[in-house]
Amino acid sequence: MVLGDALTRPKVMTVMSTPANRAKTAGHSVFERWGRTAYRRRRLILVIALLVAGLGAVWGTTIFGKVQTAGGFDAPNSQSQHEGSLAAQAFGRDAGDVVVLYSSKTLTTASPAFRSAVTSTLAVLPHSKAGSYATYWSTGSRQFVSASGHQTYAVIELAGSSDTARQDSYDAIKTQLGAPGLQTQVGGVVPTDETIDKQVTANITRAEALSFPSC
Repeated sequence: MVLGDALTRPKVMTVMSTPANRAKTAGHSVFERWGRTAYRRRRLILVIALLVAGLGAVWGTTIFGKVQTAGGFDAPNSQSQHEGSLAAQAFGRDAGDVVVLYSSKTLTTASPAFRSAVTSTLAVLPHSKAGSYATYWSTGSRQFVSASGHQTYAVIELAGSSDTARQDSYDAIKTQLGAPGLQTQVGGVVPTDETIDKQVTANITRAEALSFPSC
């Protein structure tokens, strides 16, 4: 062999076919076929997507009526809930469903006007909704009064044997808890559950609305 011929002769490289190359080619082929099929059926795919989105929206508007919306963690058909209901029937239910804080910058609980505003407000609550209540004046306990004497609270036990029933009772009286001439703040288990339920429902609805464009 002449040295000049070896230097000027073009080199021929052989590409080896490996399993990795074959897999890569096959993968491109699969996605290519998939893309071509989706393009050819694009109108049908769009119609199906719109139908699924519509069915999802209709189903989503009915889900809130099928879940527990009164707050709490009770399972109505469970053995523990059944036993709890039997115990409440036998021994009574001791619970502060609603706590109402009454306060005044000028009056104290020793004032007849303060007492009259609170007791008259609670006295007119329907017994079918507010089963019982306790105040400083009904118990004589100083634990119901703040150190300054300008605040006191009432504890209301709502009528109802389930979370939903007690929620309905609270909804019926919540606008009647304000005492004239006093600042009124409402808390307790049932109002808190209602606030949580409204916030969770609003968040879920917002999340579903935001997720539809990305589907």
